Amino acid sequence: MATVSVRPGAVRDASSAAGVQLACWRAAYSDVLPSGFLSGIDSAELEERWSEALSASASASSGEVVLLALERDDVVGVACLAPAADPDLDAARVAELTVLAVHPDHVRTGHGSRLLAACVDTLVEQGNVERLIAWLSEADAAGEVLLGAAGWASDGASRTLDLAGDGECLLVQHRMHTALPVGEETGDDAT
Repeated sequence: MATVSVRPGAVRDASSAAGVQLACWRAAYSDVLPSGFLSGIDSAELEERWSEALSASASASSGEVVLLALERDDVVGVACLAPAADPDLDAARVAELTVLAVHPDHVRTGHGSRLLAACVDTLVEQGNVERLIAWLSEADAAGEVLLGAAGWASDGASRTLDLAGDGECLLVQHRMHTALPVGEETGDDAT
């Protein structure tokens, strides 16, 4: 039986986090986005973005948190939390799950649920966030099922991202949300 866990990410994990996210994008969006867009993603640039996110996560004042799902010592999933950036939300009371990704070779093994539970535990421990949101593409059926099973629902907001800036590579998303038990202990030790 595999040993599984969730832990905070560190800058040394940037390459692993980038690899998981890239594999997820290629698996999830191959039928939605042009193949040239996915094959053109610069893995070194993606790794640099993860390095920046992991550095920010190490600073308590940033409000960002990166958590990693592990199978033995291998990073197989990643979740990233940040203050909500949407103008209709109060960033002091609403957090955004900006990334929730489990490597395609490790889906349906509980890593996504463990990451999601660890995100909620982290925010509840901080005590100031009342609501958690996430933007899902219309093609993300697995994400919809995972969040729905955890009690999330659509809040009616939607957006279209122009990924290449040319009007050709569009990704339609809808926003889901869940209320958090502010100031309560969850009793779970997911990390």
